[in-house]
Amino acid sequence: MTIKNALIWWNDWWADKPVDTGVLRENYILQISELLDTREIIVLEGVRRSGKSTIMHQIINKLLTKTSKNNICYVNLDDQRFGNDLEKIFDTYLELSSPDKKIYFFIDEIQNIEFWEKWIKSKYDKNRNIKFIISGSTTTLLSKEYSYLLSGRYFRIMVMPFAFDEILNFKKIDFEGKMPPIQNKIKLKRTLAEFIEFGGFPEVVLEKNKKIKTERLKTYFESILLKDVILKNKIRQSNKIEDLAYYSLSNISSLFTYKKLSDALNISTVTAEEYFLFIRDSFLIDSLAFFSYKVKEQLQYPRKIYSIDTGLRNAVCFKFRENLGQLYENMVFIELKRRKKKIYYWKNKRALECDFVVKEGLKITEAIQVCYDIEDPDTKKRELNGLMTAMKEFDLNSGLIITEDFEDRQAIDGKSIRFIPLWKWLIDV
Repeated sequence: MTIKNALIWWNDWWADKPVDTGVLRENYILQISELLDTREIIVLEGVRRSGKSTIMHQIINKLLTKTSKNNICYVNLDDQRFGNDLEKIFDTYLELSSPDKKIYFFIDEIQNIEFWEKWIKSKYDKNRNIKFIISGSTTTLLSKEYSYLLSGRYFRIMVMPFAFDEILNFKKIDFEGKMPPIQNKIKLKRTLAEFIEFGGFPEVVLEKNKKIKTERLKTYFESILLKDVILKNKIRQSNKIEDLAYYSLSNISSLFTYKKLSDALNISTVTAEEYFLFIRDSFLIDSLAFFSYKVKEQLQYPRKIYSIDTGLRNAVCFKFRENLGQLYENMVFIELKRRKKKIYYWKNKRALECDFVVKEGLKITEAIQVCYDIEDPDTKKRELNGLMTAMKEFDLNSGLIITEDFEDRQAIDGKSIRFIPLWKWLIDV
């Protein structure tokens, strides 16, 4: 009876009620729509509260225009009424709905059930008339012991919090040059400032009250840490992993080693590495490797820490204005990941550093520096030296410096340097 109640609760369309679709995520809808007629399982991955459930409902709403409501089932495994028996859930759905054609079976937060891959594979192999769309909030969703069972049977889509252009679309702010330039620039910069401070989690963007935004972000942090890190990995020293999460978010864009983390938190190096990877697997943080053509050298260098969302970081760390340089760099990191770029940082033996180098195939094709305060002469000299050194190292004719508001093109030593404000770069695709 419990599973029946849960299925009826989550599948409003069976009773001809409208689907709650929220703000349309057009980019994701397009990606998923192109895959709906394929056999492969569609896997939506991403940090908790990034919008995976909403995107599933937007796809359901689209499907309702071409198939019977009875052929669509949504299961949210955060609802404990469903239990942990996928076969029982599926059988109950068949009993309740009596689907007559191809079934579209949506399973949200599937990582809550152990060995789910076995069940999905058995259904996938036996019945060609079921399309699975599943989601999960950990990077280990398809890298566990049994994930090889689904090899070649799925397409992966990473769902991230709102991008800058999505927020502009939602707020109906022109970013294609249709409004007067000065008036439009002011709106764009104001929106960017809010985006940097509060991030892109959909419900936070939709909220107007700034205090509620911050409190909601704190709640997200606590929920991710508890559900996707502490409980999932059966952590006993929860205070230590909480300290590591705070430390990581407080040091975005900084270099780290596991030895440095262990010293800062008074834990072993092995524990520091294990805990860091647990937190990274929840999508709360990410890290960036040093680029070298020699794998051994790449592994020997420190990595850099970044947050999945600057708003989340600001809510937890209680700092904002004094860290704008780090936040700008974090924003660029997030956007490069969103654009599916393969990125690294690079520096030479004289410690001249380039924030990001982009690799395509076997070659480095782009060098990007991020500098909030480019007006300071010493800062400009340092950033240019780092960028130029990287360009010479990788034989690049052009480079990019992302700034707060400075825009220019300069020729230096026969190479082209473009300076572009962050707000413009984020929409300059």
